Amino acid sequence: MTDATAPTEVRGLARFSDVPAVLATAWIIGLLAYTVAGRLWFPYDLEWMEGGVLVHAWRVVQGQSLYVYPSSDFVPFIYPPLYHWLVAAAGSVFEFGYAPARAISITGTALAAVAATLAARQEGVRWGLSIAAAGLYLSTFEDTGAFFDLVRIDGLFMALTVGALVAGRATAWRTSGLLLTLAFATKHNAAAFGLPILVWSYRHHGMAAARQFALWSITPALTFTLLVTLLEGDQLYLTYILGVPADHGFVFSRFAWGAQKESFLALPLTTLALAVVGVLALTDRRQAPTRLAAGSQYWLWNGGLAFLLSAVMRGHQGGYLNVLMPGLWALSLGGILALEAIRRRFPHRMVVFAVPLLVAGQLVYEDWDPERFRASADDHSAGARYVEEVAAIGGEVLAPWSPWIAVQAGKAPAFHLIGLW
Repeated sequence: MTDATAPTEVRGLARFSDVPAVLATAWIIGLLAYTVAGRLWFPYDLEWMEGGVLVHAWRVVQGQSLYVYPSSDFVPFIYPPLYHWLVAAAGSVFEFGYAPARAISITGTALAAVAATLAARQEGVRWGLSIAAAGLYLSTFEDTGAFFDLVRIDGLFMALTVGALVAGRATAWRTSGLLLTLAFATKHNAAAFGLPILVWSYRHHGMAAARQFALWSITPALTFTLLVTLLEGDQLYLTYILGVPADHGFVFSRFAWGAQKESFLALPLTTLALAVVGVLALTDRRQAPTRLAAGSQYWLWNGGLAFLLSAVMRGHQGGYLNVLMPGLWALSLGGILALEAIRRRFPHRMVVFAVPLLVAGQLVYEDWDPERFRASADDHSAGARYVEEVAAIGGEVLAPWSPWIAVQAGKAPAFHLIGLW
């Protein structure tokens, strides 16, 4: 594959060939917006760890530490603190609770989708299919466990991580390094992306570029880790984010086959397009060996790493569908790049019009029933009754399944059940 930074001239009706893909993307965005609007203000857990995350942010507001020795009062999650800090900050400006925290996740998801479009444009993909890259990622809402808007770290993590990748491809080394550091402060496995960015910057832009990226990524990341370890809680930060997960089990079948199957079923068209381009590239090499273009190398390395990390996290005990987000973002972008390459390789009018129609079909295929995910009036009533019943209990309560319910009932929170893993 060669760099797609100089698109071929499009004339006549072919200028409008991408309209179906753009319209299908608009449909997905509207569907997601409608779904999320019915969840944003729901004042109870949409997913069982949401309340636990709020307890983390609540402790920050209360001036309490996060990475402390486990007790019946609190056991921290195995994540860095940035998302909790942001939720606490939002809660100091707005009313503390689910809505501001979900708004952070929604913003992160939107920015990750925008990053997919920008990444496609960086490689010279026409605007229509570039917009569809965002649509493909957003269309995986159900496939990733409906986590795009939850009070969880995923939305913020995705925005910061893929933002760092897009900035790195644009040779904005300082921005890329700082964004990757923030991603690392949200979910520490983001650090893995530093290696392909560093190697690519050195190979294609020289030692000075690699040195600048390292300066603005490794240095602040190490500083952050050192300060949090020494100053936060009982100096157990590294124990919780590295030691505890290392003792968890691993389900090999989910890593070696399950994650790949789930990703293919989520985005079959883009997966097949990448396979076709791979075959074409191998065929070209047999005829006239060529070096993989710089942009193709960049996204192949980082996309492959994203897919691998998703598989590893899926195999990790407790790894749910939300861990597929990085891999599916890479498949969304990679598939669009592959489809654009196919369209350029075979510039026949039929191919030019067929490609965006196939993308539109993929987007429609990912349709979901929003009412399955929106909070109903019965959900609101059930939550209110639950809080009333907990409030009526004399004294403190232990509610490890949903510790934020205790706070809503005017009592002190306790540890979250998942902290016992």
